[in-house]
Amino acid sequence: MGAGDAMDETRGMQSGPTGLANREKWAAFDPLVDEHADLIRSIRDRVIDNAGAAPGERMLDVGAGTGLIALEARRHAAPAGVVVALDMSEGALRTCRKRAAETRVPGVPLHVVAGEALRLPFRDSVFDMATGRSVLMYVEDKPAAARELYRVLRPGGRASVYEPINRHMTPARWYEVLDGAALPPGYAEVHEQIAAELRARRHRESPDRALAIAFDERDLVRAFIAAGFSEVKLTYEYVYTEAQRVETKPVEWYLQRAGYAEIARSLIGDDAEALLARFAGMEVTLPQRGKSAEAYLVAWR
Repeated sequence: MGAGDAMDETRGMQSGPTGLANREKWAAFDPLVDEHADLIRSIRDRVIDNAGAAPGERMLDVGAGTGLIALEARRHAAPAGVVVALDMSEGALRTCRKRAAETRVPGVPLHVVAGEALRLPFRDSVFDMATGRSVLMYVEDKPAAARELYRVLRPGGRASVYEPINRHMTPARWYEVLDGAALPPGYAEVHEQIAAELRARRHRESPDRALAIAFDERDLVRAFIAAGFSEVKLTYEYVYTEAQRVETKPVEWYLQRAGYAEIARSLIGDDAEALLARFAGMEVTLPQRGKSAEAYLVAWR
């Protein structure tokens, strides 16, 4: 099977709710020359191994970027398999094609295809396995992406993905954990308005980041079960070190570093000073967070 045999021109391409607004900035990025190259290499190898890659199979790498998984998958597909690398970044695909030409695997061409996870441009039931690394974290509709993987896999096919679980790593903001009961009722309500506006600002300034922390490992499992996969296995790994210990700090320390006071003054004018004075002597303890949390998921169609 060539890439053209799997393509369905009638499906076309369609935009969807993904968080890849800055995808092109990674167009020439090579993760294997990064300081974390050994870790990235181990993730790549584990994703491929979890999929049970075998010679002669038809393999799809979704969100392939510059080819980290797809280029390596060719060795597993040899001597007569097919590997397809799909990404929405034309710049990344150009780099991927270049690297494929420089590192050929006899008998296993790498087909590079433009597309996105929510609208895979392939017919039903054409691949034996599909992989992805840190792709679903940027897709808002994860169940839809899982359904697309299910659709293009043949019966018995496998999907193998890796996703960092950033929700457990991202430190909470002080205003999100402050006990509103410690404030008079009127001030407590204003505090909630200010917290909501600060959260909205963070979302507007970095929509990709907002998507990347808006899910956890349970959401991944639910998405693949809902898509129809007959078996779903998830391995969750969490690392905690003393460097991530819980800290208690005075609220005044945070007020000097955020836009809280500015928003308070815009909402309630002179009364903002009375609200800010209420924080004198108050302390907040931020929740424990880890050094890393990640999920490896394998699903069988």
